[in-house]
Amino acid sequence: MFHFNYFLSLELSSPYLKGGGFFTTHEVMVMKSHEDGVRSFAIDEFPSMDEDAIEQFWIKMVESHRVEREATFKRILDEERTIHQSSKSSESQQTLTAEKAALARESTRELRRRLADPRIADAEKHLVRAVLDERWKKLEGLESSGTAGSNANPRAAKVDL
Repeated sequence: MFHFNYFLSLELSSPYLKGGGFFTTHEVMVMKSHEDGVRSFAIDEFPSMDEDAIEQFWIKMVESHRVEREATFKRILDEERTIHQSSKSSESQQTLTAEKAALARESTRELRRRLADPRIADAEKHLVRAVLDERWKKLEGLESSGTAGSNANPRAAKVDL
């Protein structure tokens, strides 16, 4: 003997049984393997189900899987957009930093000329203003520390502005 065998009388209940009955009784054999404990069953006659009920079950199951699949695809697309946006943002930040560094190497006079140019893009104006503001704060710091005061010799202190 390869299995433990259990013989059951099983009464099933469902509103989808064929013939309008709600209960059917079936003889079932449940087998449990000696080796791995896996159970399986055997039934002589499966319950007869209403064809419309089976179709409705499949329609609901397919619809449920469709909704789940769409939610999964939406989640994947959202994650990809987030990754793409953060990557794009990082690249954009690196580009802005490089542009700002290039502007910082220009003279104050050249930056003021750029700012007055009506063809300059708003983003570039913003960067120029940021560079000029940094220079202004540097100058204010020097003045407050007495390095670039009104009595100081302007040639004595070299300031990168």
